[in-house]
Amino acid sequence: MNKNTNRRRTVALVGTAAVLAGLGGAAFGLAIHEAQKPSATAPIQTIAVHETTTPASPITPVIHTTPVTPTQPVHPVIPDYSGTIKMTITNNTDATLHLDGSDNPYGDWIVSPQSELAPGASETVSASTWNQKGFGVDVTYDADNGSSVVFMANNYAGQTDTSGTRVDGSNTGHWVVQATVDQGAPDMTASYTVMPGLL
Repeated sequence: MNKNTNRRRTVALVGTAAVLAGLGGAAFGLAIHEAQKPSATAPIQTIAVHETTTPASPITPVIHTTPVTPTQPVHPVIPDYSGTIKMTITNNTDATLHLDGSDNPYGDWIVSPQSELAPGASETVSASTWNQKGFGVDVTYDADNGSSVVFMANNYAGQTDTSGTRVDGSNTGHWVVQATVDQGAPDMTASYTVMPGLL
């Protein structure tokens, strides 16, 4: 074999090696390049950003109220039961009568008793009731001589009288009271006259 043939073989081998080396390098470079590329199936991390907000202050509802003032019960002047009492009181003594008290537990005074009743004076007091069964009233006057007079009127269904009218005090014989029922239930009227007694 001649030297030219050996030289050609050597050149061919060297060229082949170079080509292979070039291919290998390219392949190696391609492998490295591919390795550096992100995998299509690699998981993607997601970072959630939470927006923080300050909670709003609770809103307190504003309620407008009207203050309620307690009141005492008011009874009508004209009640459901139309019972009334009218008392005419006459002072036929020489003493001034001073009001000591008046009682109307089941009704209202329409005209209240006067604080004083002078000698020879008269007054008319009246009252109404809300009690379905009727009612009774009394008025008491005192005098400076130690006597007192109680005027009573009872106006109930089936009973209309002046029972309980009397003279009290330390000198009960000094005066007397004449009482008469002028009209019965439901609208009772009565007359009372206090006068000197027999003593």
